[in-house]
Amino acid sequence: MRGTMLLACVLSLGPVVTYAAFPKVALQPITKNQLVAPVGITNAGDGTNRLFVNDQRGAINIISGGSLLPTPFLDLSAKLVPERAGFDERGLLGLAFHPNFGQAGLTGADKFYVFYTAPRPGGNPTDPVNPVDSQSVIAEYRVTAPGSNVADPTSERILLTIDKPQFNHNGGFLGFGPDNMLYITTGDGGGGGDNEPGHTGGGPGTVAPAISGGLGNSQDRSKLLGKVLRIDVGGTNGPGGQYGIPADNPFVGVAGVREEIYAYGLRNPWRATFDGDRLIAADVGQGAVEEVNLIVKGGNYGWRIKEGTFDFDPTVTPSPAAPLIDPIAQYTRLGQQWTPQDWHLGDGGSRLSRVGVSRTGGQVSVRRLQHRIQPR
Repeated sequence: MRGTMLLACVLSLGPVVTYAAFPKVALQPITKNQLVAPVGITNAGDGTNRLFVNDQRGAINIISGGSLLPTPFLDLSAKLVPERAGFDERGLLGLAFHPNFGQAGLTGADKFYVFYTAPRPGGNPTDPVNPVDSQSVIAEYRVTAPGSNVADPTSERILLTIDKPQFNHNGGFLGFGPDNMLYITTGDGGGGGDNEPGHTGGGPGTVAPAISGGLGNSQDRSKLLGKVLRIDVGGTNGPGGQYGIPADNPFVGVAGVREEIYAYGLRNPWRATFDGDRLIAADVGQGAVEEVNLIVKGGNYGWRIKEGTFDFDPTVTPSPAAPLIDPIAQYTRLGQQWTPQDWHLGDGGSRLSRVGVSRTGGQVSVRRLQHRIQPR
């Protein structure tokens, strides 16, 4: 189904003493019936004010001067895993431009990065013990000249691939932090409960009930699934030599732990955003609690032990033990059935709001709004 691209301006205020009136939200149609499944929109930061729209089915399109350009910036549809009937969470999910993009003469001036789902050669999605549905690919591409509206499709350099046991829970955010490192969010590998075949401690018949004691991929620090990763796109000391491991990553030198990991214990952090030097990630819940997390170096965000601030499988015993970090915001879904006791668990005694279905994205702007706030 082809949709309409809308630009929304939403201002979100942080916890301050006084508040101005919440601003109005305005929607302006930019395209109609030209995009299939747009899942991201990115400004390259090169001063051209172009907006790059990545479509789940593989195309990156440019909005310039208020209209969609007729030729895609890049089309990766031939590289993607075939679309699944019904619904699919795989595809072209993330896009990020090098911090020096468009600055002629600087390293990275012609480079950008994508996160997409590709077929896994030799993978067997029906293997009862170690299924492999597909692989997540983090790749670099280039443009032929500064300001070009078309990228070079032959310039791909694959930095990293991650095997996934099921089709869902891919994560998909790419973003450069103020430290010029590339941050990547990955889901727990899919299925349900981080507890199926292909998930640490999981296997046939372990999805329901949730309590099984299985560690799950998100708590398993030997795996890259269910994590926030941090890599140096200009380095070479990572596995395969196509990226670097920053020396100040939290688990550098820890035996048995993937050194790319910046934070862990996440279920499906589909979208994230930087607010200055703070990384804020939305994590889609299993069936009850949606959450927003302030990501800190080395942090464990609790999945599959907890869902939000609520117990999911408290019998899980990660090793080593680590404090579980609560979300900074959470809500339950419309239509979710909770007992009166459940409503008051883990949320300081207050009821969780029933608002929507899942966290699908957002931007945070606190510091830049504080000077606008006036006493009531």
